[in-house]
Amino acid sequence: MAGMDMSGGSGMAAMSLVGTGRKLAAGLLALVLLAFALRWLARAFDAARAMPAGVPEPVAGIRADALSPACHAAMALGMAVMFVLLL
Repeated sequence: MAGMDMSGGSGMAAMSLVGTGRKLAAGLLALVLLAFALRWLARAFDAARAMPAGVPEPVAGIRADALSPACHAAMALGMAVMFVLLL
């Protein structure tokens, strides 16, 4: 078209490192939170499998101590997913 200024290059074609720090921080936080989630999930499984000495069968109250680490694992996993989506 007549009158269009085509002298400058497109800003989208130029490579820049703006925002890299935020992406790196989000990636690191996602990895750390995933590690926390796996650790808490392992604790929850261990607590759910644990049988007190002298009890032949599982009782209803045994698995109650597995709920807290399982809840923490679910929250940490949700936060890790959130930080992954920020990338």
